[in-house]
Amino acid sequence: MLCPPYQKANQLSFFDVPNDPLLPMGQTLQFTTQLVGLQGAGPAYSVVPTGILFTWTSNHKGASGGTTVTAVDPTGPIDTSGTGGATVTSVSQNPTYNGVAVGAVNGSTNIFGPTTLLSAVLPESRSAQVNSTVTAFATIINTGSTTASSCSIAPALTLPATFAYQTTDSKTNAVTGTVNKPVDIPGNNGSQSFVIAFTPSAAIPPMDVAFNFACSNTSPAPIQTGLNTLLFSASTTPTPDVIALGATIQNDGIVHATGAGNSGVFAVATDNLGSSDTITVAANTGSATLPLSITMCQTNPATGACMQTPAATVTTTIAKNATPTFGIFVSASGMIPFDPAGSRVFVTFTDSTKAIRGETSVAVETQ
Repeated sequence: MLCPPYQKANQLSFFDVPNDPLLPMGQTLQFTTQLVGLQGAGPAYSVVPTGILFTWTSNHKGASGGTTVTAVDPTGPIDTSGTGGATVTSVSQNPTYNGVAVGAVNGSTNIFGPTTLLSAVLPESRSAQVNSTVTAFATIINTGSTTASSCSIAPALTLPATFAYQTTDSKTNAVTGTVNKPVDIPGNNGSQSFVIAFTPSAAIPPMDVAFNFACSNTSPAPIQTGLNTLLFSASTTPTPDVIALGATIQNDGIVHATGAGNSGVFAVATDNLGSSDTITVAANTGSATLPLSITMCQTNPATGACMQTPAATVTTTIAKNATPTFGIFVSASGMIPFDPAGSRVFVTFTDSTKAIRGETSVAVETQ
């Protein structure tokens, strides 16, 4: 968990909470931190993502062993609009917390300004085998009144993988254009769809990969987990690769917990493009704490009826190319305002090695 930034002069400090767990000698944990800005008048500031991320590692061993933090030079995104990245300038430490200080944002400061870009990625997860390619689809929407120029996509993290993007026809998903060539996107909610591809060269544990959806004349699109990130992993051996898509009753991507007792339901369809394995299906609300209880069941694909009593998790074998379906039931004990970026229900598919090999999510609200 990342605490809010502490600002002093031209320096921002970030701290991870709670303390890192006790680690064996020589072991480290890697963190990815997103730099944000504050917008509006205090004290009711709104937090504005900048699209800038940097990585740092910690080998915290508790008060007795001391704390060492190693800052890593920012790995991205490289902002093609000229607003630059962030430079880690110093490290602070004591026995109870770790801090990383970030100097001034390189280049101009309009990175903190509003952006006209929105973006999305589907599916939310892919699990690859080393030296094989996996793909997903992405869309950039330009809400501004003028054309967004030279729009491109790049991972916000350095990974042992090659990355490529290319435009597609949004009606057919057919590939168009040229690989890795930026494009202009017209204003007034103009959009462009893309296919994105990763080819890993080494094993990668499951991680949420953010992307820099950037154009030359506007700030990058905000990064929102579950909306425009990809839970990506790679293995040297075959693994499940569960493509999961959620479907809500109103087909709006929102589960409305407004029925009897503030309850709602949505369905999840899957397709395992990887190897067969025992999969545990579970749900969570990400980094948000929401007044929800969630149960689920595997369903009959033809009727939608539960095949067992709904429970907190479902464990089942999903064979290669199998397409099981699931029902997810949510019950709210309090109010959840409409916030599709912050209030979401994530459904995860974890294999026998405890690695998440599939994920989808929908927004949730009570009204």
